[in-house]
Amino acid sequence: MGACAATLVVVSLAIAGLATWHFSSFVVVPDHSPWAQAVDIKAVSPSRIDLSRSEPTERPGYYGLVWQGGHGIVGPIVESNADRVTRRLRDVRGYLEPGTPAGFDSSVYAGDPRESLGLSFRSVAVPDPLGPMPAWLIPGTGRTWAIVVHGINDDREVGLRIAPCTAPACRSY
Repeated sequence: MGACAATLVVVSLAIAGLATWHFSSFVVVPDHSPWAQAVDIKAVSPSRIDLSRSEPTERPGYYGLVWQGGHGIVGPIVESNADRVTRRLRDVRGYLEPGTPAGFDSSVYAGDPRESLGLSFRSVAVPDPLGPMPAWLIPGTGRTWAIVVHGINDDREVGLRIAPCTAPACRSY
């Protein structure tokens, strides 16, 4: 192998190593930015919200809607047109009006199991090699119960999506 080829191999390996090191932080280092899925609110009624059409607002499912001093639950798409998406809105806490800076949150519910869903719970610690992880033990009926621990780049609230199924009548929002 010539000196030019050896240099090319060394430079390629160095570039690959630097790229791997740089992009590994995207997986390992949590992103705690508060408005990861910003949405533009166009209109609000007691049970519906009109949002500017965007990738997050067209995505199916249920999301928490968070803004400074408030929280609501955004549900299924009711209708849409070329520039707007209308979705169901419920459980609004706080003042919400068109133009309020807000974002979709993967945590549908805000707060602990009692304040968000009316479920009893107990704070527990789950052992981990890095130290105890705070969790909620949500008792259910019979053999149904849950221990909710934070996930990567998230907190325990994201686990509350499953918590309604610990109640006698499993209700899913």
